Amino acid sequence: MPAIIGIVLVVLIAFGVGGYFFLAGGSGDAGEEKPPLAMARKWNVDLQSTTSRPDEDNGMRAMWLNDDEVIFGGHDGVRAYNRQTGKQQWELETPKGAGGVCALPAEPSSEGVGAAVFDAGGGDCSYLSVFDSNTGRTLWVKNLKGRAKETHPHVGISREYVAVAIGDTYAGFSVTGGVGKWQLKRRGHHCMVSVGLSAEYMARVSDCSDGKPKRQLDIQHLDLDSISANLHGEKLDLERIVSDEPLALLMRSDDSEPTRVLQTYTTTGDPEPDKRIELTGDLKELDFVPRTTMVDGDAQVLVTTYGNSSGTAAVDLKSGKLLWKRSGAAATALDGENAIVVGSSKGTATQLGTQDPQLLSLGLRDGKEKVLGTLYDPKHDLPSATQMSVRWNDNEHTLYIEGNHPSGDAPFIRAFQVPGT
Repeated sequence: MPAIIGIVLVVLIAFGVGGYFFLAGGSGDAGEEKPPLAMARKWNVDLQSTTSRPDEDNGMRAMWLNDDEVIFGGHDGVRAYNRQTGKQQWELETPKGAGGVCALPAEPSSEGVGAAVFDAGGGDCSYLSVFDSNTGRTLWVKNLKGRAKETHPHVGISREYVAVAIGDTYAGFSVTGGVGKWQLKRRGHHCMVSVGLSAEYMARVSDCSDGKPKRQLDIQHLDLDSISANLHGEKLDLERIVSDEPLALLMRSDDSEPTRVLQTYTTTGDPEPDKRIELTGDLKELDFVPRTTMVDGDAQVLVTTYGNSSGTAAVDLKSGKLLWKRSGAAATALDGENAIVVGSSKGTATQLGTQDPQLLSLGLRDGKEKVLGTLYDPKHDLPSATQMSVRWNDNEHTLYIEGNHPSGDAPFIRAFQVPGT
């Protein structure tokens, strides 16, 4: 009898208050202890496997939030999932005759309008589809096929306009109805062009052998067509728009060992060059991956990726100095004086590191670290933070992650809740 009582007590303790201990399945050891601040998994959705690699420059893989859903967009389509249950709510209709998705904006507009560029056939990415991101209903579609095949389109969306760089079209269309509102003119017949789009600006560097001047940087505000700049003699090509406030462009030379520069602009009137930050020394490793690059509300601190996306770093935009860097981490949001990141666990002198990624708050200026929660997985089968798309919802204290299981390379979306919320 004492032996039976002992076994019962062991089982009761194992399942103790709040489930702190449990009998783990899969590769987890039986009786494995959950780490401190283990985040509860709200739901998991398995996605269709795809061989297409994410294209960060073209906004994929995208993860957006609306009032009720998390919207995921990749090469195989755009779909919305209920934020509380993970149930699929809608799927964007593919235009007739179109193929996969080629490009998405960083975010829908503030009014909830989204856009997607589809393959019109043969790898010519020229179909523009504009839709309601709350319902998935298509609002209008345009085929912007140019003289040559478009393999790397760009799309941005503001409150009033959808802007595209597709083929020969560098233009803004009204969100309501798709009426053309403004267009950057061709400067010649023989031009090499690099372009960037954001929620507020289009920027284009054109190198035209038959143009005067030969090289020119054009900057156009999406909503205010009166705000524009034509800056002659720009020597570097445009890699991307890094931020809108301040307006910052990542520029680079076309060399085997390229010169890279972060150029900011004043925008009180027409854009004019302000500060030039040479990306050398400590800044040489910065990557500026779009979905994990952001600037604080005071336009003072830039948080971005570094080391081939293997970590996160912060830069003072006024001094151009590196403030800190954190390996194995990916930024997902800024919250006042802190950056919210998902990162590998380092542990402390009194607490061993976990096998699972952690949700962290890092001080913008000093990188001081606070653990908000652990993305606990009984099988420890989550990819590293830098290999996932991550999205933080501060209002609900929920983290959405998208990635591939390392063990089986199967893609998924999963929602985690911060403990105690």
